[in-house]
Amino acid sequence: MHLDSATLRVIGGETMTVARDAAWSPDGRSIAFCGGGDYLAIGVYDVASEIVTWAWDGHGNAHDPSWSPDGRALVFVVDDGPENSLWHLDLTTSVASCIDIGVGNHYRPGFTPDGSAVVCVLSGPGCPADLFSIELGSGAVRRLTDSLPADLADHEFGSGVPAIWESRDRLADVPGLFCAPPRPNGAGVVIIHGGPTWHHSNEWDPVRQALLDAGCMVVHPNYRGSDGYTRRWQLANRYLLGQGEAQDCAGAVDFLIEQGCDPKRIAVTGRSHGGYLTMQMLTQFPELWACGVAGVPFFDHIDAQVDPAVRDDLVWWDIENCGDMVKDRARLEYYSPINHLDRVTAPLLLLAAACDPRCPTRQIATVVDRLRAGGVTCESVIYPDEGHEISGLEHRVDYERRTVEFMLTHLGVA
Repeated sequence: MHLDSATLRVIGGETMTVARDAAWSPDGRSIAFCGGGDYLAIGVYDVASEIVTWAWDGHGNAHDPSWSPDGRALVFVVDDGPENSLWHLDLTTSVASCIDIGVGNHYRPGFTPDGSAVVCVLSGPGCPADLFSIELGSGAVRRLTDSLPADLADHEFGSGVPAIWESRDRLADVPGLFCAPPRPNGAGVVIIHGGPTWHHSNEWDPVRQALLDAGCMVVHPNYRGSDGYTRRWQLANRYLLGQGEAQDCAGAVDFLIEQGCDPKRIAVTGRSHGGYLTMQMLTQFPELWACGVAGVPFFDHIDAQVDPAVRDDLVWWDIENCGDMVKDRARLEYYSPINHLDRVTAPLLLLAAACDPRCPTRQIATVVDRLRAGGVTCESVIYPDEGHEISGLEHRVDYERRTVEFMLTHLGVA
């Protein structure tokens, strides 16, 4: 956009590609971005010549490029399954160097004003999202903020490892993150991420740590539809929501059993799309679960397109990714958990937000009433003055405490 005239023009030629995280060079002559094919690469677009040069193209999705003050280098992040790495690229020599801070995920890298260091956020198993700096000359790392409470400074935080298992439909090898407790007690929990365009990482997660402390094994499926792997995998659930992705999550139970979990002591939880998939687990695979906790879930593909409380842009997303409620009605109804509540047998906790524009609470009472009428234990909490994220501190702590305590109670863990 030219600010003087407010006119817009498409750049990059006629060939369409994924392009995001655009960043102007300091001299205004180039734009760094990430895009390309199955894995996201780092491209540099020359404004004058309208030519794209792929500065870095490797295994893993690269993103969040940031320029050095002199325009001679870039820093960016590369996903590698449930973790990522931080990279420095010298544009004059094309030499790329990994400058990782530690185990976990790096976010929002940028150069200091003199270009001598890089500052970024690191979120790790025992490290809440904090700022760090890396001196490019010496490689010295300095922690700039420390968010970990003093009473947790010596706590033993569990770290995860990449894992792969076969989906229940035998059509995919599913990547994920597995976390083993120091003192396992036979219980296990499958935690399903939302999005669905997102993925679970080996980073700060209080719920995961609480479950590990209690002796539960934890596994996070990065099911079909997750980002951080290939674009093919990210798009593998489009118009197929509730199908292959559900088979991937159910396959995590088989993985936990192989690790030594008691098949009768496995719980499932997730929020947003993970809450929806939690309901898919309890309706499609009721025999697998000891209990479930569905956070800010939706239950009904049809209702999601007609409920006036759902924002218009989110209704558009549903149509583009789930299907049209007229043309695809039979499929959408079949894969709506609200139409299969009679199959639920495991105790269920529903956690929702009164002002949620994505997953409104209108059907919460319906689900609770139907399950209780069928003799199923079902509890619900609706947090006032909260949106989809449930970001108020007291409410967020209450949400996570209820999640953990409900599962531990029904898993028989003291």
